[in-house]
Amino acid sequence: MKKRVKIGKFLMAVALIALLSMYCSSAHTAATISVPIQPKLSGEHPTFGLQERWTYSLNFTNMTSLSSVQTLMYSNTTGFTTNTNDYHGNIRSCYVLWFSPVEPQSILILLDILSECFGISDLNASDIVGLGNSSVLKLYLSVNPNLEEYNFLWIKSEWKVNYDTGSKKLNASLYISLNETYSYSIFNFTLSQGKTFGYYTDALNVSLHGEVNYFNGTTWNNQSAPSEDLSFPDAYVFYPYFRVEGIEYITVLAGTFECWKIAVINITNADEIVGYYWYSPNTKNYVKIDVNTTDSSGNEYNTYAELTYFYSTGAPWMPGVAWSLLMFLLLPYFTVYNSYQQQQRNTLLFMGAVVLLIVAVVVGIIVSTRRRQK
Repeated sequence: MKKRVKIGKFLMAVALIALLSMYCSSAHTAATISVPIQPKLSGEHPTFGLQERWTYSLNFTNMTSLSSVQTLMYSNTTGFTTNTNDYHGNIRSCYVLWFSPVEPQSILILLDILSECFGISDLNASDIVGLGNSSVLKLYLSVNPNLEEYNFLWIKSEWKVNYDTGSKKLNASLYISLNETYSYSIFNFTLSQGKTFGYYTDALNVSLHGEVNYFNGTTWNNQSAPSEDLSFPDAYVFYPYFRVEGIEYITVLAGTFECWKIAVINITNADEIVGYYWYSPNTKNYVKIDVNTTDSSGNEYNTYAELTYFYSTGAPWMPGVAWSLLMFLLLPYFTVYNSYQQQQRNTLLFMGAVVLLIVAVVVGIIVSTRRRQK
């Protein structure tokens, strides 16, 4: 009898947790986020929870032609890891960072691959950034906690596009594996003032898989992905050189944050700073980017992004069995989480919470009825 009552109470608690999660997910906006300033900034690696979401205002400018494009960039990850094969065929356990439409550091990489590998030269940065919700870029980052430095190693990227403006159509499914892995962007921990990190190589072997189908308004270009060797400066775009300048308070659209200010160094001139990242331990990601880059044709670009919204849900303390059951009940939600836009995800979570609540009520009624009968 007592066990049944406990089970009923537990299921009702699970339903309430799901409803609370749904409420928080829909109620959080950039205007209402409370931003606690930490008394002492941590340089330790982030521990990702069940939901980590970031939204950025992204501005990509061609400084040579003085043209620019703006968009909202969405990113998310979870505390779960997935297995994937690296360049050498080894299985690696990775976090997956999702970006839509694109990740800032990969814009020039994708342009170069489309041009050099597929002969598609009439797509520009505005097209890549303007792909909108039809484009998803996934980064696979492997973590080895046994290393002295807790690095998020960039193993491969996966780019999927279904883009149609009428005059231009791009259908692509492209997998990019790197033969040499190093920390993705500024995710090289622990951070400390004066620390330098990065990786430079004159040439970088890239393994491409998948296919690209492109219509330029007149003809179709349908190709399978070849292997590719990238040379400087394209190879340098994968692994820039960084130096931690110190701690700085920075105000962006999402609020005010205490950040590590990290300089991006010109690899050919250590005295030249080409931009900055501002990393916030509170958001577990950068809150601002302002970086100048140059492509192989000599065109200069500026990438500017700032955080407009973030949401983080950790794993609440629960007994082991209860936590395992909760994960089992929420597994379908996390499985399809990354396939839906925010409104659809909230609808899905709401439906799941309603189902859990109904189950809890039914079980409660059954337990209460049997208790009266006895």
